[in-house]
Amino acid sequence: MTKHYSLIILGAGDLGSRLAQEAQQNNLSVLAVKRSRDDIPRSYDMKYLDLTSDIEQLADYACDIMVYCVAASDRSVTGYRQSYYHGLKQALATITHQHCLFVSSTRVYGQNEGEWVDEQSPAEPADSQGEVLKETEQLLAEQDCSVRLAGIYGPERTRMIRLASQGSRTEQTAFGNRIHVEDAVALISFLCNRWRSGQANPGVVLGCDGQGASQNEVLTWLQQQLNVDPQESAKLTMSKGKRCHSSWLQQAGFQFRYPDFQTGYAALLQDRTRY
Repeated sequence: MTKHYSLIILGAGDLGSRLAQEAQQNNLSVLAVKRSRDDIPRSYDMKYLDLTSDIEQLADYACDIMVYCVAASDRSVTGYRQSYYHGLKQALATITHQHCLFVSSTRVYGQNEGEWVDEQSPAEPADSQGEVLKETEQLLAEQDCSVRLAGIYGPERTRMIRLASQGSRTEQTAFGNRIHVEDAVALISFLCNRWRSGQANPGVVLGCDGQGASQNEVLTWLQQQLNVDPQESAKLTMSKGKRCHSSWLQQAGFQFRYPDFQTGYAALLQDRTRY
């Protein structure tokens, strides 16, 4: 007998677990799937399996919306292809679903001269991992959606704070793109709720705060908050990068809780004892 859920989340790491918790609190039936077993108590259903080898265990499951938000098994091209392309391809063929949301990355954009990019910009990856993500997006059907998330930061993702505390600095022209993990969850929920209300979503949505601040601007601001002086010896070499913004999100009415890095990192820095 087929077991039906409102939401099946494939990849229950930090992002997927937060999404599952929010959906369950909104009285949706949720199944979350992850590779590694743990003893964390949860109020939603869990299954532990390797999506690349044991997906057939989900053959009798169905859902309204399937969210694929796995992390690559490793950073190699092979790891990306196995986790993203082959994993999603098997999930699409195995689990009955009405819509699928694939959590992709701004890595599909190869622009590297500080250009502004949005959903209409050409996705021309600069490396093989980006190519794999682009190929994976192409597996989706017309009624599905790829969310190209920028770099996620939050309570468990504090790389820039660590760099700032070490006095790191970089070139003014090295741009970065980011989204707070709470906004990433809210964005995915926003898109899922649109589907539930009968609205269509575009095939691609860019998930970033749209500020497009340089890495040095972020580091300098953090160092001011932390009372740390930048060190010439800690200078980082970074490419110019790109600046991402979503022309669709604003039109659709999505509201960021943390619309810029200042508000997002200020909330993190309230607990100074952690940094």
